[in-house]
Amino acid sequence: MAFALRSSVAFACLVLSQWSLAFSIADIRIEGLKRVSSERVFAALPVQAGQTYTASMGAQTIRSLFELGFFRDVTLEQDGNDLVIQVAERPAIARVVFTGNKIIPDEALRDVLRGAGVAEGEVLLQSTLDRLQTQLAREYEGQGRYDATVETRTRALPDNRIGIELDINEGQIATIGRIRFIGVEQVDVDDLRDAMELTEPGAFTFFSKRHRFNRQRLAGDVERIRSVYFDQGFARVDVKSSTVQLDPQSQTVFLTILVDEGRVYTLGDVRVAGELPPGIDNLDGDVSLTVGELYRQRDVSADAEGLKAVLGRSGFTGANVREVPEFDDQAGTVDLTYLVEPGLKTYVRRIEFKGNEVTADPVMRRNLVQLEGAVADTGKIELSRSRLERLGFFSRVSPSLKPVPGSPDQADLEIEVEEQSTGSFSASVGYSQSSGAVFGVELAQDNFLGSGNNVKFGVNKSDAVQQLSFSFFDPFLTVDGVSRGIDAFYRQTDFQEEGSSSYSIDETGVSVNFGYPISEYSRVGFSGGLLMTDLKLGANLAPGGSAAVGQITTFQTDVAGKESFTELQTGIYWQRSTLNRGLLPTDGSYQRVNFDLSIPGSDLQYYTTGYDGERYFNLAPEKAIRVRGRVAFGDGMGDLSTIPFFRNYFAGGQRSVRGYESNSLGPRSDVASGVASDPFGGNLLITGGVDYQLAAPFVDNPRSNRLSVFVDMGQVYDSRENVDLGELRASAGVAFTWITAIGPLSFSYATPLNEKTGDKTETFQFSIGTGL
Repeated sequence: MAFALRSSVAFACLVLSQWSLAFSIADIRIEGLKRVSSERVFAALPVQAGQTYTASMGAQTIRSLFELGFFRDVTLEQDGNDLVIQVAERPAIARVVFTGNKIIPDEALRDVLRGAGVAEGEVLLQSTLDRLQTQLAREYEGQGRYDATVETRTRALPDNRIGIELDINEGQIATIGRIRFIGVEQVDVDDLRDAMELTEPGAFTFFSKRHRFNRQRLAGDVERIRSVYFDQGFARVDVKSSTVQLDPQSQTVFLTILVDEGRVYTLGDVRVAGELPPGIDNLDGDVSLTVGELYRQRDVSADAEGLKAVLGRSGFTGANVREVPEFDDQAGTVDLTYLVEPGLKTYVRRIEFKGNEVTADPVMRRNLVQLEGAVADTGKIELSRSRLERLGFFSRVSPSLKPVPGSPDQADLEIEVEEQSTGSFSASVGYSQSSGAVFGVELAQDNFLGSGNNVKFGVNKSDAVQQLSFSFFDPFLTVDGVSRGIDAFYRQTDFQEEGSSSYSIDETGVSVNFGYPISEYSRVGFSGGLLMTDLKLGANLAPGGSAAVGQITTFQTDVAGKESFTELQTGIYWQRSTLNRGLLPTDGSYQRVNFDLSIPGSDLQYYTTGYDGERYFNLAPEKAIRVRGRVAFGDGMGDLSTIPFFRNYFAGGQRSVRGYESNSLGPRSDVASGVASDPFGGNLLITGGVDYQLAAPFVDNPRSNRLSVFVDMGQVYDSRENVDLGELRASAGVAFTWITAIGPLSFSYATPLNEKTGDKTETFQFSIGTGL
């Protein structure tokens, strides 16, 4: 371009030397424009009509037009007293085509090109092409591909247009050979390595890919190293540099990270200053930091957020809390001041929902504790978010306050949700090792027609169970949150197919239950129902039969040989749940205590009671430790010495103690010598376990699956005999659960830890298309 500019200026001088005299410019004409507007050209001209043309003015005109970058040639001519400017435009970019790129998609590369000034419709300069290749090379270096090459080709097209073809060889990704720290003396180097995302090659890096170099990851690791120091009191640590050395032959990167640790600081004075709003007299009690403890940035920021939350709960949602540290390097202390700027109290003008295509607005509004027209309360807004997420209708709930233009003390609360599937109408085929082939047709909707009601109708058949069921649950029968449920079912169960003793029962039942909220997270409930049972014993199990069972004989004696029973049942329960979501939670707890009674006057009189609980300890997003336990007990009343044997509890299998066959643990049938006994169950159940759960890295949606390492324990007892906790069975193993369109898939591999002679073990267990 410089050569062309010098040549054109020289040519202008030659032409001007042939003009006999300088002349007064009557008009200026520009010829040769096609895409560039004449206004753009006239705005760049240093000469105007009415001026006297000179040789230096001509040279400046040519120089100014070349600097625009739009022209490859500019000449000046005189036509009478008119100055004529002839231009030849540079070609415009018609299209850009990429080949060979797989790691970086086309759109991402186009963003890089725009940064280099290359886009369709723009004028092409040779300097732009050179800059383009440099920019693309840097982009691939950032991905750890130092040997990537970019070959640029241009192709002339009609109408003074040009096409650009970029042939990319992405090369080989560089791997980390070694990470070395310089200046680290007071902190364990292993703590720094553990905090980094990049790592040296190891046994599992083939799967995690963490040994692959990436500049963006390195930048993040530098901040993570700082965080490690900040959390140990090194308030002025400086990660000065991170040097990257590449071995071109092996494409191996050697990292050197230089750290200036500084000293450890402790807290001196801690106070809250600034203008406190009306109604808040003092915030010092809301600061958890104390004099003398380590100055940890994590704790300092947490207290600042806590102060914002206190102000936000009082309506000052735009409050700002600044951390102002004063360092005493000689004493190694920090005097910390939280400077409070509350701003204006905010009121919610209106509440709007976005993304709820199925769920009706009233269903969402009844779960809100933040109201329109009221003071904006960040605590109530967060509780409203939690309530909506616990419904199980949404995979994401994101509330935000939007300022109202012209009203600085008002805001609109916008709640954006992303709905997820809450049910289906389906015909399903599955298989469970405990029940064999499972066939079913089921309509299940947790959010029926967007009403928030739960409706389920199903017909299910397996080798062990045949069932017809209907249930309806309204969580908001009243505006106060009183719930009502109605259940009806008919069920035939063959206990021989279930893996226990050879008998079957037919049951028909209907029940109604009501729940009453007693706090945000707790409820009590009451139920009543009618249950009719027909008992069918195998001929060899009847009293006097060749395989008569002592427990059945005792029951038959208690009920005077009857085989059909009608029960009026009632029950009460207390339940508390702080789980963060309804399906595959990662935080919170669930507890339920129940007591159920067969009302005196029923054919069978007994009671059952139990406790069921679990606690999730969140470790990271989609990663938690789960501790669970269940205890259930039942006993007979009136003529019954214990609960009916067909109401016995069982243990073993995927839903209690994995590694043991389903329903195989506990007391066995009391039979004559020489007759094989079967698992018979008992009236006392104890189960529990600990799971370390995380989202599987090989599944895209982390909320749809859980990979876990677990320890299970449990047993069933007959409380009339000796209850020996030493008989508890335990197992350990790994499990995977995945929620799919056809239902949950569950797999486990467990090893019994203390099996005894006669135990039925089963290391691999699975179910497909059946409930969790």
